[in-house]
Amino acid sequence: MRGRFLILATFCFVNAFSQNVKVDSLMTLLANTTDDVKKVEILEDLSYSYLSTSPDIAMKFATEGLELARKNNDIRG
Repeated sequence: MRGRFLILATFCFVNAFSQNVKVDSLMTLLANTTDDVKKVEILEDLSYSYLSTSPDIAMKFATEGLELARKNNDIRG
C-alpha cells in the first residue's frame, strides 16, 4: 500500500511540475510576441492550462484572448 501511495505522489508531483513549465513557457512567449494572432493562440493555450486548477485565471486568459481577437476581427479566435 505504501508503494502505491509513493507512486501516486510521484506522478502528481511530476504532473504539477510539467504543468508549471508549460505555463512558464507560454507566459514567456506571450511577453515576447508582437503578432496579435499568435497572442490569441497563446492566451487560449494558457486558458486551457489553468482550466482544471484555477478556473478564474483560465477565464481571465480566455476573455483577454477573445477581446484581442474581436479587436482584430479574427473570427478564428
